[in-house]
Amino acid sequence: MASTSQPPRTAAELAKFLNAPLEGDPAVRISSIASPEDAAPESLIYAENEKFAPRAQQSRALCVIAPPSLPFTNKTILRCDSPKFSFAK
Repeated sequence: MASTSQPPRTAAELAKFLNAPLEGDPAVRISSIASPEDAAPESLIYAENEKFAPRAQQSRALCVIAPPSLPFTNKTILRCDSPKFSFAK
């Protein structure tokens, strides 16, 4: 999936919009959405379950939407029970 440009916003703004708990840096800028493999640092990605967590962790994206059960390091995380649905919003 190629990245799609969106108006820049911060992780904190997106967390508020999604009503999602935020873990990490609230000032991380998000300017596009992408697949983990095509992501830039300012891209937003998601990980639906454990199967996709390694791809998200290895991604250049700094912000990921993920369920509460998935751990990540060096990422800003928006916690949602349905990451795919939240990503589509």
